[in-house]
Amino acid sequence: MSKRHDPALRDLDECGCGEGTAAATPVCVDNPPGLSRIDYRVGTYSRFVASMQARMAGKAHPALAALRTRAHDDPTIALLHACAAVDDVLTFYQERIAHEAYLRTATERLSLVQQARLLGYKPKPGVAANVHLAFTVETTPGSPESAPVPASTRVQSIPGPNELPQTFETSKAIE
Repeated sequence: MSKRHDPALRDLDECGCGEGTAAATPVCVDNPPGLSRIDYRVGTYSRFVASMQARMAGKAHPALAALRTRAHDDPTIALLHACAAVDDVLTFYQERIAHEAYLRTATERLSLVQQARLLGYKPKPGVAANVHLAFTVETTPGSPESAPVPASTRVQSIPGPNELPQTFETSKAIE
């Protein structure tokens, strides 16, 4: 029996049920300049659930008026919670991507390289550590006049106390 025909339910819409519940999403995001972290999420799991439940109770969606349960084992409410979980994950990654759009908050090298390219600057690739090497060669009777050191010769540092030796490689042949 519909509300229209049942006198006991006729005035149900005028009772104020569902009034005063407002959607908790989307959250207004305002980030002043110069922050080391920006807020870009329009909601969290709990806010998304609260918003969807508030919209279900509102008069804007009359088709959902018959759904009065809020039990977690109800399939409709379970679907609502699943959607809220998906929304939470999506907004998390959306915020991570938004961080990559600003120099101060970017964490990926590729993001910084792409931002620099917008200005016409092309960063050079990273270089390993450089060190000046000195080789001491002693002469012995019958030894050759020179002792060339070929390129890619591995050389190891003498470590100090509580240090590990560092390995270096010559980049050019030394004559």
